[in-house]
Formats: sequence, C-alpha cells, structure tokens
Amino acid sequence: MKTKRMVSLIISLLIICMLSGCNAQNTADISSPDEDILFSVNEWKEEFNTAVKDLAITGKTYYISNNGDDNNDGLSPETAWATLDRAFETYWPLTRTLLKPGDAVLLERGGTWYVSPDEIDGLTSDAYNIVDGVTLGAYGEGARPIIRGDIPEANDPSFWTLYYDKNGTKIWATSEKLQDVNVIVFNEGESYANEIMPFWSTTLNDYCNAKGEMFDIVTELENNLSFCCMLDLDSAESVDLQNSTAKGTVFLRCDEGNPADVFYEVAVPQAQTGLGLHTNASLVDLDIRYFTCIAAELSGYDGYTGQQVINCEVSWCGGLISEYQFSNESPEGVLRPYCAGGALQVSGSENSVRDCYIHHCGPMTLICSIHVDEPRMCKFENMTHTGNLIEYCGSALHMADLSKMDYEDAEGYISNLTFSDNIVMYSGEGWVENHILQIDSENSMFFSAVENTMGAANNGGIYIADNIFYGSKANLLCLTDNLWNDTGNVNQSIDFSGNVYAQYKNGTLCNFNWERGWRAGYASDEQKFLDFIRDETGVVIVLK
Repeated sequence: MKTKRMVSLIISLLIICMLSGCNAQNTADISSPDEDILFSVNEWKEEFNTAVKDLAITGKTYYISNNGDDNNDGLSPETAWATLDRAFETYWPLTRTLLKPGDAVLLERGGTWYVSPDEIDGLTSDAYNIVDGVTLGAYGEGARPIIRGDIPEANDPSFWTLYYDKNGTKIWATSEKLQDVNVIVFNEGESYANEIMPFWSTTLNDYCNAKGEMFDIVTELENNLSFCCMLDLDSAESVDLQNSTAKGTVFLRCDEGNPADVFYEVAVPQAQTGLGLHTNASLVDLDIRYFTCIAAELSGYDGYTGQQVINCEVSWCGGLISEYQFSNESPEGVLRPYCAGGALQVSGSENSVRDCYIHHCGPMTLICSIHVDEPRMCKFENMTHTGNLIEYCGSALHMADLSKMDYEDAEGYISNLTFSDNIVMYSGEGWVENHILQIDSENSMFFSAVENTMGAANNGGIYIADNIFYGSKANLLCLTDNLWNDTGNVNQSIDFSGNVYAQYKNGTLCNFNWERGWRAGYASDEQKFLDFIRDETGVVIVLK
C-alpha cells in the first residue's frame, strides 16, 4: 500500500471517529488507525521482499557470480566474473577505463560479497566506487545479493579466546586486533550485542567509565551479550578516530559459550563504507549491511550529483566512534565518545533514495550535512527521498548546516529537498537506543524521525509531506531556527503537510531549540503542535 494512500485512510478514520462524537482527547483510545499502520507496514515488507525494479541499461551489462571467474569476460551469466574487485578496482588493467555511462554491473541474486576493511585513512577508503552513470544491480532469481562489511573470520571458533570465566560469566576476546566495532549481530539480526563504550580520562591518560574511574572490562560488561572495543590509543583527546586505523581487542560477553559455536552467524562489522557513488550512478535491488560508518555515499563533496539508491535493503550500519569530546555532563577531565555515520550519506544535489527498506542503522539514517573546505556558499538542491520504510534507526532524516562551524564567512543552503510518502517507525529504539544514550542525552539529537539541528539548515524549500512518523524514543521532531553558534536564524521554515504523527502517550511530539514541548495525549498540546509546524492537514495519533 502506498504511504500517501495510507495517510489518507488514517485521516478518514479519525474524521469518522470525530463525527461520531469523539474529541481529540478520545483519539488516544482508538485502535484502528495505529493498527492499520502496523498492518500496512507488514504489507509493505511483503511487497518489498518480492519487488524487482526494471533497469534502464543503455550500455553493456557485466555479470558477477560467486561461481564466476575473474578471468572471464563478464559479459554473460555463463561467463560471469567472481568479485567486485574485477569491476571496480583500478589495479585490474582492463577495468580502469572499461565501464562507461549507461553500463550496468549485476550481482547474482542469492550471492554474498564482502568489502574488506582498508588500512588507508579516511571514512570512504574502504568503498568500491561506482563510476559515472553506472548501475550496480541484481540478476537471476531469489534474494537480493548481499554486500557486507563484516569479517567472515568471526564465524570461526578459533577467532574467539576465553578471557574470563567465573560464576557463569564468560568473556571472549578476539584473536586479532580490530578497528572500532559499532554493533555485533547474531543470526542475521535475531539478536545483537550492545556496545559498552569506554570514556577517556585526561587525568589517567587511559580509558575510564563515565564517572572517571579506570575502565574494568569485567565490571563494565555486566550483562550477557555486551561488548567493548579497546583501541590502542596513546591519547584520545582531539584524536579524529574516524579517519584513523587505530585497532584494539574486542571483548564480548557470551555466557552460553564460544560465540561462533552458539550462533550460526556472528557479524562483526569492520569496513567503514561499502559503496561510493559518482555522478548519476545507481544502486538497485541490493542488500547492504554491517558497515561501521555508512552503507553508501551519495555525496556532493567531490562534485558528484544525481546518485540514486532504489529498492535496496540497508541494515546494521553506522555508529563508529569518531572522536572523544569534552561535555558539561561529564566529570572534569573525562572525554565522552561521539559516534558518527548511519545508513546513507545524501549530502549532495539531485540525489534520491526511493522504495528502500532501511533498518537498525544509526545514529543517523539519511544524512544531509553541509561542510565546506573554504569560506564559500555550499548549496545542496533538488533531492527526493520517497516511498521508504525506515525503522529502528536513529534520526531518519538528519539535516545540518555546519558551514559556519568550518568557516565563519561560509554559508550553506538546502534547496528543494522533498521527504515524502515514507514510513518512519520506532526512531531511536533497538540497538541504537543504548548507543545514543552513551554519547548524548535523551533530549538532544538522534532520537527523532526528522531533525534539523547542529545549526539549522538555511533552506530554499524543505518539504516533509504525506509521511507516517510512528513512535519515537524521545521526540518525533527535533527542530531549531538558530544557525551555528547563534550566528543567525534559518532563512525559511520547513514545510510540513499531510503527515501522520503517531507518538506514545507520554512521548514528545517536538523538541524545538532544545526544549521539549507538545506532549502527546493532550488535545490542546496536539493542536498547538500542528499549528506551530503549520501542518494544516496533518493529524496526531496517540499510541497506547
């Protein structure tokens, strides 16, 4: 069922209820609208699992299969290549200039390909670059081909060494040192281990807990299926960890036994970014999972435009520790971890994310943040993100104009961005909840369905229309009208229209300028909220 049609149905149900004598307060007791949303979400997933998008291929088609051979010509399923390297790595002499705009590289459905972590500094150094005008898609029958950023060695029992075994508590250490790990996923998402992030003490010049006491692995891993990543650092102060290759031992508590014996799959993400899209490049019908920073980059920072991600599944991405920061909420001399990344970097122009299922990613999902490398105007324009289901993620749409943070005389604009016909479920819940609470407070960033924060986006049109926002751990919306460091105000407010705002009874509908306001479950507050965001056709549903 299309989201816009679903929104219209829910609004109709509410109107019928009110005409029957219910007031806004009583809408909290109506089960039909929220039940209809949940039913339709299940329908959406069923359709997505069998959906196949038509590919408009105007050039040559190359095929890659787990049963292929890189010495083949790749021009048919029978002569398929075996690896992504064959198509996209420059060390293959034949492929340095092989792919042209209009060409497609297709992965066989049911297959799996790993992206290896790189030793080179940089968030996107791991990524395969999909060059100008090329589509990376799928062929054949069965499940979407999987591109993953974890390490297969974690499924071998010899990868795990027993570090601690006492009174039923078993803690296992990795046999090799790893880069930062954001989450450990078992059995394709059936369960996961929560990361316990160490802080850093400038007094001790060593890891500590939030109180400033020396970090003790056994004490801190107090719950089963929790882990910590102890990078080898001389000092964490002002260290840009996201662009480093610092490594350390990972300690995982698994009381049932060796993780690789207990679970048929242990996914330990290591590669930071999976795919980088150049101008007019596309990803279609792929399953991208287990990257510590982002699944794919649709960025304009290198001058690329027009990238598309269509009908893809993106999951369990984001959350790597990028740096340690001072905080007013921490004791003196204690640096708190700060995490970055999410599902997709969409900081550019003419890009689009459509009909995708994105889940268990954080602390952000679709990231539109303006940075500049010199004092200038930077404008991202004409972006459309529509028809997606986003659930159990951090902020679904994160917008930030950080140009003035980079240079006082710089200016950023977001112009003509449309976020429409999407379903956003359970923002800030799942593994990202514990992750976010360790790096920030519940009343700040990363819990909301939509947020323009860290300096509001100066904009020439941001349109949030006909979406369903269903349940958030803190605020459905997180908004501000202040530019970076109070240097000014946002040029133009976001245009909200026709959205359904379904929030828990004691949850917050909107955080504005870092102040909570407009709780769900109180009719006057609900109307004030709709008036404030000027959504004349929007409705509020109070979830039980």
